[in-house]
Formats: sequence, C-alpha cells, structure tokens
Amino acid sequence: MEEKDIKTHFTLPENLSGYMLDGVEIIEIEKNTREIFESPKIIGLTEAANEKDLIFYAAKNELWHIISKESACLLDELLLSLTMLDSELDVQVEGLVDNMKKRPFDLYQFENSMEIPFHKKSDWDKIMNAYEIFSGALPKNEIVKNVIPFVIDEFFTNAIFNSPLGKMKGWEGHRANTKDDVFKFVNKGMMRIAYGAEHVFIECMDPFGTFNPLSMLKSIKKTYEVGIADAIRNDTNKGAGIGLRLVWDRSISMGAIVEKDKFCTFFSVIPYRIPSKTLASHPKNFHIVLR
Repeated sequence: MEEKDIKTHFTLPENLSGYMLDGVEIIEIEKNTREIFESPKIIGLTEAANEKDLIFYAAKNELWHIISKESACLLDELLLSLTMLDSELDVQVEGLVDNMKKRPFDLYQFENSMEIPFHKKSDWDKIMNAYEIFSGALPKNEIVKNVIPFVIDEFFTNAIFNSPLGKMKGWEGHRANTKDDVFKFVNKGMMRIAYGAEHVFIECMDPFGTFNPLSMLKSIKKTYEVGIADAIRNDTNKGAGIGLRLVWDRSISMGAIVEKDKFCTFFSVIPYRIPSKTLASHPKNFHIVLR
C-alpha cells in the first residue's frame, strides 16, 4: 500500500490521508513515555504491551485517543477517532455508527443496524426483546447470548441511573425508587446496535452530557491496582464505574463522545466469532471526545 507522510509522527496510508482533519495529529507513543499532550486532538499509537499498560498510561497523561499498534483493526480505529473528532457530524441525532458509513472502514462495516429510543427503566425489556430478534442471524455463542447483552445492560443502566445524577434538569423521580419507572427523560435516549461480518457495535446516547472521562480512567486504573472485588468494596458509590472495567474487558474498542450538559454517547466494539475467554487479552483501543 502506498504511503504518504502528512506531517505527523506516523506515516499514514494513502487512503486515510484524505480523511484527516485540521488540528489532528497522530503520533507514536513509545513504552514508558511520560510525555503529556496538551491538545485534545492528538491520536496516540501506543506500544503498550497490554491493556493494563494502556489504561495506566492514559490515566496518568489524560490522553483521550489511544490505539494499540497491534490491533487487527488499526486502520479502522484511526478512522473511528477521526469520525468522532469531526465536529460537523451530528452524532447526537444520526448516531456514531451511521456517521462511520461515510468513511472507508474495512473491518468495521456494519450492514445491519437497529435503534431503539428509551426514556424510562421499563424500556429495558423492549430493548432486549428487539435485540433477541435482531441477533437471530448471529451464531448462538457465549458472546452473542451473554457478553453483548451485558454491555447493553451496563450502558443502559449508566444512562438511566447514573447520568441524570449529574444534572438536576431533564428527569423525574429519584434513584431510591427502583421498583417503578424512575428518571423519565424529557428528551429520549437512544440505543443503537449494529453488526457486520465479524463485529458488533453497541452505542448508547443519553441526553445529559454529565460523563467525566477522567473519572472513568481512574476507576478502571483502580481495578487493575487492587482488583475488581476490592475496588467495589472500597468505592463509596458501591461499584459506580466498575462496570466500565467489565465492559473494557469484553471490548476491543470503547469510548465516548461528550457534549457537556447536552448528550453523551458511549460505544463498544466486540468481535463475536472468537472464544469469549480470549476477549480480555485482545489488543484494546479507546477514544474520548469532549466537545
């Protein structure tokens, strides 16, 4: 493949250079580097040996785009970052996965997709019933039956129970009342699920924009330091944010787009044709955009 250097620290493939954005720089990160990046529009290609090294590096340096050079989907991960950084795209309305179709993705091509609006806790049954029908053509393995529903549940729970707590407008009810519908959104959230030949893409949008990316990084880092069980026991919020570590273990790519006080979109990419036990050891990538 012909390559072209476009004044980054990383030589980009020719078919990617036409999709670069002004102000975005791609650099290579060497192991044990402690350089702190000031620009939020830097994409780092890391030599981190494993996902623990990657998350520790990110938490220390507050770097929001880190891609494993060992990733089997390296080109797609770079395009994913560029898609998220394109401020002209209306991610809140169209969704991230639909905007990805405007770029030449290779392995992340999702021909089949669905979207389900939600605004109350009881919408969970509607989402899972739709997923069961939607995933009918996928193999009936552990990832499709249990891993993907777990990630959907974690994103939905975060949108319904956690996101509204950071903003005292746009919801009704209170968290203690878990038997009935609580947090009925004035503006609806949206669950989007898509799949292609090898991967499932899960995207959940809430209309609050209260997510704190640095808090997420520190929560995941803590679970590596003390273990998940001890992190939950020692957490004053009784496990708040720990679920994102479990999503991280089950994903090859994870991230969020946050526009403060307007919306937040979480996403996860999961390969569904591999043994579920190998997911945690796959090269991982994450992307966070603050608008």
